[in-house]
This record gives sequence, structure tokens and C-alpha cells, in this order.
Amino acid sequence: MTEEFETIELVAGKLKSNLDAEDAKKVCTLFAFNSVGKTRITKEFTALNIENEETGEIRPRTLCYSAFLEDLFRWDNENNILNIDTNSWEFKLIKDEGWDGKIADNFKKFLNTKTVPEIDLGTGDTVFKIITGGDVLDNIKISRGEESIFMWSVFYTFLDVAINELARVSEKREIHIFDDLEYIVIDDPVSSIDDHRIISLAVKIEELIKKNPKKEVTDKKRQELEQQKSFEPNYIETRVAEVESEYTNIDLKYLITTHHPLFFNVLFNSIKAKKRYTYILERKDDTFYLKKQGDDAPFAYHLLVKEKIKEAVDGDSLQKYHFNLFRTLLEKTANFLGYTHWSECILDEEIKGEIKRVVDLYSHSRLSDLESSYLTDTEKELFTQAFNAFVEDFKYR
Repeated sequence: MTEEFETIELVAGKLKSNLDAEDAKKVCTLFAFNSVGKTRITKEFTALNIENEETGEIRPRTLCYSAFLEDLFRWDNENNILNIDTNSWEFKLIKDEGWDGKIADNFKKFLNTKTVPEIDLGTGDTVFKIITGGDVLDNIKISRGEESIFMWSVFYTFLDVAINELARVSEKREIHIFDDLEYIVIDDPVSSIDDHRIISLAVKIEELIKKNPKKEVTDKKRQELEQQKSFEPNYIETRVAEVESEYTNIDLKYLITTHHPLFFNVLFNSIKAKKRYTYILERKDDTFYLKKQGDDAPFAYHLLVKEKIKEAVDGDSLQKYHFNLFRTLLEKTANFLGYTHWSECILDEEIKGEIKRVVDLYSHSRLSDLESSYLTDTEKELFTQAFNAFVEDFKYR
């Protein structure tokens, strides 16, 4: 089933109404190519956050990972320092609660690495070092993928704490900033991350969605008591009930959006159908098409990419994001054929260097759905020539 919408705000409203409905599924996963409007959907949810006009304090109704969260981080290449915006409510919370250690632990857990981040809670400066035995290598330059994992570790720490706090009855919580939290929005947390870690990240998200601290605590307490040798009548049930009375059920709703097929497919297969809505969002001209994905396997991604590019070429509607799609198609073809680099699928030596330069330029933007999407006539001609030659040379059926 496909629904049509005139604005991206109406699409966001549809997704929100699904999650808010009585007896609704708690997760919505959405696939959309870049430049369709995923980041603007996240803004519709973060706009729900409550700000105290006098103090500026944020009481989030939405906890969001998106390009806007990534923009709180600035890399100082000269000094190998990753700076966090100290004016953001996120950094103030890290500082007030002393979560720098939690973030470092999560970073090491996700990467399984000896690289250690150290956050200066005064300046927001984060340096990375490698500790091996008694040797320390200070101020190392981390990769883009490691940088993405660090930013994800910050968000993951927030979300993990929020879940644990919301599982406790209000009077037992250590902090109350998440008391109004309703929505968890995760938009493409996979920038520059390799496939292995993309799968791991998707699995960790699924684990957080399934997490039930109330059941974990009561089950652990019951096991501890059952190991004792003697009890008074109903002793175990009474003690378990005392522990259970400090906990409550969590009612968080998740919206996860991505342009990455592997991430989308892992989520599709790991989260049970009865718990999720799954959509594919497309845009043609000024109309948005929200297609509901059934319970069958997700689409054949490489064929959909080829179809979308061909539509743009035939309709003279090429935009910058089509270079990113073309790169994806080339990478999939190269991997299947055993080539070491996607550029080997461009057989015309006269245009190979230029198409590689332009594809690289237009496939590494964090805010591609907000920036100008126009191409020059020369770029369109280059793209069309390279794509048509690729289709002819590799003959996808």
C-alpha cells in the first residue's frame, strides 16, 4: 500500500500518528534515499522538546541521533582534538552527571579497541590515546568511522541511561530530565562505518528496544533468593514484589530512518514484524510516496538504485544525490565481481578520473538533503555518459 503526501511534514505526522495510536507497534523503520527529507522528519520530532524559557533547560520529549547531533562535534585537525559544543544541553548533561566515563566505556565496547577517548568536562575537548601495556600514544588522529562511533557512543549513553531511569518509578529515579521522553529518533548513524560494525550497531539498537530493566531486576532477585536454602512461607514472592514495586513498564516509541540497505535489512530481520512498521519513502517532483513494506524480504536494493538513476537520466532530473546512488551501485557490482575498487567498473579511461572525483565529492555530505541539489550541464553530461556506459558494459537484467 502506498500513500501520497504533499509535504514532508505530513509524512512525519503520519509516522507519529502511527506510533501514537492505541495498541500501536513501538518501532517504525523507514528507508529513503538521500535528499528525500529524512533529516527534516527528525526535526518535526525534536520540535516537540520542551524548553524552559527562563532557564533554557531542555526537557526532551524526543531523544534524537541525526546530522544535527553530529554538528555539535568539531574536529581540530591541527591538534587532533574533537570538540563538543559546550553550549548544548547534551554537553551540559554529560558534565553535570559525569558521564564521560560511561561514554568512553561504550566507545571501547563498540570498537573493541585499545583507543581511549578522554573528554575535558571544562572545555569540551576530547582527545584520543592508545594504551598498550605501560606505553601511551597521545593525541592520535582517529578515522571518520571511529569518529562516527564516538558520536554514536554519546547518544547510546544517553539512551541507555534514559531507559534505565524510566524503568524506575518516579520517586526512585536519580535524574528526572528524561521524565517526559516519548520518542527515540535515530537517523542514519552509519556514516563511514564498515559493514561489520553496521550490523553490530543495528543489533545493539534492537537490544535496547527489547530491554526490560524491570524483568531483568526481578529475575535476578528471584535467582539470588532461590539459591538460599530455607525460607519462610511466601518469602521469595514477597521480596521479589518489593523489588518489583520500584519499577514500571517503559513506553518509548522508536523511529529509525536510513539510506543504508544493510542497516535497514538487519533491522527488518531482527525486529519482529508485530512490533514494527516498515516503510520506503520516495519523492517525485513535489509529491512524497510512503510505501508500506510487507512481511516479505526487503527490496532488491541494487535493482531499485539502477531504476531510480535511470528515471533521473531519462527525465533530465539528475541531482547531486544521484552520484551517491551511482557509487553504491558501482560498489555492489565491484564487490560481486571481486574488484578492489568501484572505479574499476568505469571502463572508459577518458572519464574514469573525472567521474571518480565528482562521485567522491558528492557522496560525502552530512546534510545532503538540506543543501543545494543542482548540477551543472557538464556534470549531468558526465554522469549520463558514465551511467549509460556502465549499464551497457555490465548488462544488469
